[in-house]
Amino acid sequence: MAALQWTVQPGPVVPAHPAPLTTLSLGCASGLPAGCPSVPGGAASSQSSFLPHPGQAVSLRDSGSRSPGPSRVTHSVTFRITNEASAALRNPASLEYQLLSENIRHQLQSIYHEAFSSFEGVGVLLFRPDSAAVNASLVFGGLAPGPSAREVLWTLYRKVKAAGKMLGNLSLDESSLASDGSNLTDLALETISIHLMLMRLFQPPLVLPGSAPFVLLEKTILRQ
Repeated sequence: MAALQWTVQPGPVVPAHPAPLTTLSLGCASGLPAGCPSVPGGAASSQSSFLPHPGQAVSLRDSGSRSPGPSRVTHSVTFRITNEASAALRNPASLEYQLLSENIRHQLQSIYHEAFSSFEGVGVLLFRPDSAAVNASLVFGGLAPGPSAREVLWTLYRKVKAAGKMLGNLSLDESSLASDGSNLTDLALETISIHLMLMRLFQPPLVLPGSAPFVLLEKTILRQ
């Protein structure tokens, strides 16, 4: 591992008087993990493939300045509809099948376009008529890493929960929600920390957990 050495040049000292900052760490029963980009294990071994062949033109430039190209990632979401079950769902050419398909596609696109700027659309949409289960593939693109499966699941769960277990006019079995194998049990095991900066007049009791201002602010945030 290469060692990095930093040299600090003395400069003028500028007095700083930062405004007090209150940080609340809130434990949640359900939430999302903070995703971290990872480096593929075979990245080091693949460097030899970039060596030029004899006679090949070579352009010398800093490899660290190159921008990554756009990429796509696909996540699946599954759920079960409780107010739609018909033999017509076995026939993709039937009008009922097509109307339900467009309804679900519209609802999912609305939810994920609002939540993620990288969302591109709904890919394959499949029904299991025997259980009224739906399996949809969601496509995300762009330069930034796409959401994780649990972020995809949390987004759908939050919307369905807020709407009274409804997806548009469709009633869903909340316990059936899943994404790439992750279900609500996996979400319940997650704990996240939320850090907030208050854009209001600072009160010293806010740094004391259990104080009246702290408890009031905590309840206000949790209601959101």
